[in-house]
Amino acid sequence: MDRVEPLRKVSVSIRAAEDPPQAGSALATFELAFICGIGRSGVTPFESQLAGRRVGDNIDLRIMAPQAESFFEHLAPRLCTAFAGREAVRLNVTITAIDTPEARDLVKAMAERSSHGGAGCDCGCGCGCG
Repeated sequence: MDRVEPLRKVSVSIRAAEDPPQAGSALATFELAFICGIGRSGVTPFESQLAGRRVGDNIDLRIMAPQAESFFEHLAPRLCTAFAGREAVRLNVTITAIDTPEARDLVKAMAERSSHGGAGCDCGCGCGCG
């Protein structure tokens, strides 16, 4: 069970760059750990791109800024700075770890996810990229 699948803790390193690249723009790097499959409808569109992959696998994605919230869902708040003021972002995602989460971590992640409704809610928590 060393593949990305629901209810596994997945750690990724994400390098983000503007698309198309702008002269003098620097790459942003994000480290992100999350439990796969706890989105509004289970697996998020982002997680589905990672499904079945292993540690060390690498994937390139191009995301239009208006679709960032729906693509990342509850993970969007952690990546919003990459989309600020940009039309599109190219992401290079490398899977760095896949683990079985402890029960308390699973419950905590699900509680956090449901506590404010996820990306784009109007609770004032700053979730979402909009």
